[in-house]
Formats: sequence, C-alpha cells, structure tokens
Amino acid sequence: ALSGINILTPTETNHFAGIVTFQKHSVDNARLYEHLQSQNVICAFRGDGIRFSPHFYSATKKMDEALVIVDDFND
Repeated sequence: ALSGINILTPTETNHFAGIVTFQKHSVDNARLYEHLQSQNVICAFRGDGIRFSPHFYSATKKMDEALVIVDDFND
C-alpha cells in the first residue's frame, strides 16, 4: 500500500504469489536495488523491477523495515 509503487506480480484472485516484484515510480530502480543491498535487504533485480521473496521464516518486522527503506528512498 505504498504510494508510487507499481506491483508487477499478478494480484487478481487466484493469481497471486508470495514472491512480489515491484517498481518504484520516479526513481532509478537499479539504484534502489543497490541501496536495498547496502542496507542488507535480501532482494533481486529482475528486468526493471525489484523482487522480494519472503518465506515462512521471514520475520514480518524485517519486511516492514525493508518497506520503510523503499518508501524513504529518493533518487
């Protein structure tokens, strides 16, 4: 629910996944990826999107922290 984010992963009913790929508008997503990596956020850069692949062992707090980093990033 962050503003300025385009979710690339399908979100339709019965077409969803735990893996989420997104783009942040008005920033260089490659630079955002590098910034996330420098902050020890495990993610992948695919195409022009950033992919989070949380699993059952991913702490909700860590995901929340990663989203704050994404939200605060300005290119």
